[in-house]
Amino acid sequence: MAVTKLTLYNNALILLGQRVLASDTEDRPNRYKIDALYDNGAVDYCLEMVKPRFAAKLETITGGTPTLVTGYTYEADLPASFQSLIGVYADPSMDQEITRYTHEADKILSDVEDIYVRYVQDFTTAGLTNMSHSFGNLVSAFIARELSVTIDPDEYENLAGIVDARLEISIANDTDTEAENKGLTSTDLTPDWLKIYNDALQLLGQPRLVSISEDSLRKSQLDIARESELVEACLEDTAWGFGGESAKVFYDPSINPDFGPRYAFDKPTDLHRLDGIWADEYHNHPIREYSDEGGRWFTDHQIIYVKYISKDYLTTPSNWPSYFKRFVAAQLAIDAGPSIPNSDVKNAQEKYTMRRNEAMSTDAIQTPPRRFTEGSWASSRSSGNSRRNRP
Repeated sequence: MAVTKLTLYNNALILLGQRVLASDTEDRPNRYKIDALYDNGAVDYCLEMVKPRFAAKLETITGGTPTLVTGYTYEADLPASFQSLIGVYADPSMDQEITRYTHEADKILSDVEDIYVRYVQDFTTAGLTNMSHSFGNLVSAFIARELSVTIDPDEYENLAGIVDARLEISIANDTDTEAENKGLTSTDLTPDWLKIYNDALQLLGQPRLVSISEDSLRKSQLDIARESELVEACLEDTAWGFGGESAKVFYDPSINPDFGPRYAFDKPTDLHRLDGIWADEYHNHPIREYSDEGGRWFTDHQIIYVKYISKDYLTTPSNWPSYFKRFVAAQLAIDAGPSIPNSDVKNAQEKYTMRRNEAMSTDAIQTPPRRFTEGSWASSRSSGNSRRNRP
């Protein structure tokens, strides 16, 4: 049953212990008093307090040169039906909220020319059609409280308490039906990343993502954490054995340094982090006197053996062992958790420490032997040399 003007009036009269109306046009003094409150801002006042979704609207507005003296670049006129402001955004999906703006009278001033304003319409525009019953009960209580001043002043305090209680209920109901914020991007996850995201959410006590293309606040915050070079940091956390590559690199004869080390070496194209440079293939004799300049290494050796973390491991979880996937999920959880409402961040932090220690121990035990790959200039300078695997 929809909220009507008559139900609002009669619910207010019931709270006051007064006889209800047969119609909203019945010729009675109390009806005229309620008319005065109804027509002169009672509902609009409640709209401002709650900002209910039934009266909310999103509208795009193009700004012009400010007529007011401010430091902002654009000035946009608010719609004629504007009652109260919910938010200002730079996109229609309301993903990019504008936080630097000012609201002056009937204008919004900002540094963005085309803005999207979400606002509450006045009651004349919004009407009763979509009004929720919880909001209607608030309006009735507010009218009863204001009417009690002339009908039964002793009831004012009691009705004030009822207004406060119904205000909380109305806000809670409207908030509960508000859709969760969408993600910042619409990119899909790979199946491997979906599993890692869901592992992170489990640590936070959050619902899992149901698909690789889900668009939710949870996914958005995990995306932000991941895009802040989270995997790079995890790979740099320690000298992981699983992500290591070994290469035999020959010097570049086309480069003749004027001073310092005599030989220049091009770095492997997939180099992410260097773990060490050695003079022998068994990594028994580290080279400590070398320079790193302009994307090259310089030493006094004609052949060097390097160990490094490959860039291939930054974007391809299928290359990771399970213990590293669990470690990345734990890192995701503690980075994104504070931005996801109702997250169990404490549990995630405890599991992070445990998973990191487990990953380091397992990696040290399970790291397999590595194959040496020939580096830059190897093919032109190593004829007759045979390749062999490391023991």
